[in-house]
Amino acid sequence: MTFKEFVYKILLEVRTPMSAKDIWDYGVQKRYHEQLSTKGATPYNTLSATLGDLSKKENSRLGRTIEKPYRYFLKDASSLSHTSSIVDCTDLYTQIDERFLHDYVTYFASKHLNVRTKTISEKETSKGRKGEYEWLHPDIIGVEFPFERMRKEIYDVNMILSNKSFTFYSFELKKEIKGFDQLRRYFFQALSNSSWAHQGYLASAHIDEDPNLRNELQRLSTRYGIGVIKIDVQNPDDTSILFPAKEKETLDWDMINKLTEANRTFFNFFDIARMSADYRKVAESNATFYDTLYTKQQLRKKITDKR
Repeated sequence: MTFKEFVYKILLEVRTPMSAKDIWDYGVQKRYHEQLSTKGATPYNTLSATLGDLSKKENSRLGRTIEKPYRYFLKDASSLSHTSSIVDCTDLYTQIDERFLHDYVTYFASKHLNVRTKTISEKETSKGRKGEYEWLHPDIIGVEFPFERMRKEIYDVNMILSNKSFTFYSFELKKEIKGFDQLRRYFFQALSNSSWAHQGYLASAHIDEDPNLRNELQRLSTRYGIGVIKIDVQNPDDTSILFPAKEKETLDWDMINKLTEANRTFFNFFDIARMSADYRKVAESNATFYDTLYTKQQLRKKITDKR
């Protein structure tokens, strides 16, 4: 018996949403775990990983509740109880577009990277010759002010020593990454439009589980320094960095100059960053310029309203 069969057998018997622990405990009680063809050193961890993978696959029989702790259920079971918080999450990413993901990246960047973000609109980019501005800028740019966490006296010393006052970020967003052709096209697009930043990321709501594709993604990330973020639209706090970005020591100032000439928002972004070098003006600029930061409750409502 595979772990997938183990899960389906139990949920079909119980016919009510169950947590991973409940599924495992029930299986042990019924001695179904003894029928597993492979257990490994940590069978419960394998079960948890299987549940996560199955619940996110398109056309899967398995659904997952929106609230933590997650509970899992069979969508084709004829009778279910306690289902008020159930939301089928297997194909959420198919119902959204890339613009929908912006608020989730802003939330993640703020909560986990201490980064303020700004969405860049292609409509504001100058019209150059054919192909001149292709892959020029990312979907979202961001900045971290490390001195925000410093005392004023330490900030003054930092400026005297000419240490870095900012960390600039680039985020390229994609709804899904499926197949090697799409993977390489999206990855090198993220690489191309992040040369101006200290750190560049490719972020997606769905990344194919194919081990060979994941290995290739990791290889490219390691080789070129572009990080990868997996966006969880159902639970924003579960958005995570699959592969971290490698921080560049120097910036491509020629590219930055080109970007500020081509796009007004990009120019304003750097102008605000320049003014924010003043220790007293960071909060002021944050209130008037950067992307709106929604709460996780507001983000959850957004995806629930998509159902």
